Formats: sequence, structure tokens, C-alpha cells
Amino acid sequence: MPRFTITTLTLDQISFQDRIPMTVKTPSKAQLYAQVENISIMCAKERLGPLALWVYARSYLHAARMLPADRDTGVHIPRAFLICHAVELALKSFLAVAKSYTLKTFVQAKGGHNLEHWLGDAKAAGLANHVTLTRDQEMAIREWSDGHRGKLLAYPAIGQAMLGLYDDASLDMLETAASALIVGLHGYCHQPLPPLLDDQPTTERVQSWGG
Repeated sequence: MPRFTITTLTLDQISFQDRIPMTVKTPSKAQLYAQVENISIMCAKERLGPLALWVYARSYLHAARMLPADRDTGVHIPRAFLICHAVELALKSFLAVAKSYTLKTFVQAKGGHNLEHWLGDAKAAGLANHVTLTRDQEMAIREWSDGHRGKLLAYPAIGQAMLGLYDDASLDMLETAASALIVGLHGYCHQPLPPLLDDQPTTERVQSWGG
């Protein structure tokens, strides 16, 4: 009868190539920082999320207004991205208070950068009690939602451009929506700084868009 020998190897005796690789997903810096939700100064505790989101929204819109609105300057797409992101962060700053969403919630949420999703969520949570958005402003948010969610403003999307995604008049209307959100939520999100923005950025294109 043949003999069978069973050999037991220790981990140190197994070569590196023979070992089964273990995949450990390292969280990104954004995911790590999103876990920091509260700050405490002199025993006074404050939620970081609403304030930080509002400040970022305000900064993105201010940056957009530093760029020329004229399409011929070639910066209309970066301007559109900045305005869309300002809207997104402003809506999230409201939800951080109204629904107690944390920064970690937003990082893990399926809504991602979907402006229409966050607008609907905010309206259901009582956004109208703090900010009055016109029908045209809401229409502009929905119109730009797909482009922002799909990162069509961050990477070349010639096909979408040809279909009229980058409409100047609706973008100007979106800018007024961003401004209305940021100015209207100024006190709600516990922002101590004075307003940086003019809440009446009306242009002729805005007046001509949407009827």
C-alpha cells in the first residue's frame, strides 16, 4: 500500500507568491474627514457639517462670479461646474440641518451629485419655509442635474454640448437659484460671516429664459 505523508507548513514557510493576497480597501481622505462631524471650542460644541457645506457653497458661487459670463471667453464650462456645485452644497447644507444628515451620510448616499434628487429631498424637508425658489429656478436646477451628476462639466462631452446642455440663459437662472439658496440659508446653517453675495444677480438672459 502506498504511503501518504501530510506535511504541515507554518506561515513563515510559505513563499510570498504562494500566499493568498488580502484586499483591504483603504478609505479616501474625503471619507476619513467626513467622519469628523462636530467641533468643540471652549466647551461649546457645534456641528461642522451644515456650516462647512454652506461656506463651500458660498465660495464656489463667489468663484463662479469671478469668471466672465460671456461664452466667447472660453470659461463658461468651468463657470457652469462651479455654479452647479454651489447649488449641490447649498441643498446639502440645508439637509444637514433639516434631516440631520452628516457629512458621512452624503459621502455614502446614492444621490451623489444629482441636483434634482437633493432638491426633491430638500423640498420634502421644508426648504420652502426658508428659501423661495421660483418655478424657473427649480427648472434650471433640474435641467443642469444630469450634466453635473454625470460629470459632463468636468470632462469633455461634445455630444451633450451639441444638444444644448450649456445654455447660457438657463445657467444664469441657475446662478440666481444658487444665490437664493445661499442667502436664504445664511442664518439657518449658523454662518457667522456677513453675506458676500448680491442676492439679485439678474441679467437680460435670465429674464428671457423660461418665458
